[in-house]
Amino acid sequence: MMNKNFSFIFILLAIFSVVTPNDYESCFEQDVPNLEVSFQPDPIPAPGTGNPTIFTVTGTALNNSIFVDTDLIEFNYYSNFLESNPSYSLKVPYGKGTFTQNYTITTPEFTQSNHVIQIVLFNNYQMAGCIRFKRDHFQ
Repeated sequence: MMNKNFSFIFILLAIFSVVTPNDYESCFEQDVPNLEVSFQPDPIPAPGTGNPTIFTVTGTALNNSIFVDTDLIEFNYYSNFLESNPSYSLKVPYGKGTFTQNYTITTPEFTQSNHVIQIVLFNNYQMAGCIRFKRDHFQ
């Protein structure tokens, strides 16, 4: 009987370790919703390894509108509060009010182990969503 209980507990722990969401914090902008973002691996690979991180982002356009070809999503990597490492500005799928898209990104060269990844969605030149991930080490 104890062996069955142990197996059950082990399976539960394995499931929870797989489905744990990435720890995040809200951006400091008022009235801007959190973006729905998950990424693998977490923590991200160190710069210079060439190993990418795959971000899955779900975004919603403002005021029941649709995304147009000028709308962007930005991935900003901060290693201190004074400067940002190079950021990635990428297109979002246009013609839809909501999208889910994978973005494959390599860690910028000068990102330090203690860093913040801030992801910002722009719709009609306004911030439509934002989320931040603080990390203190690489994979």
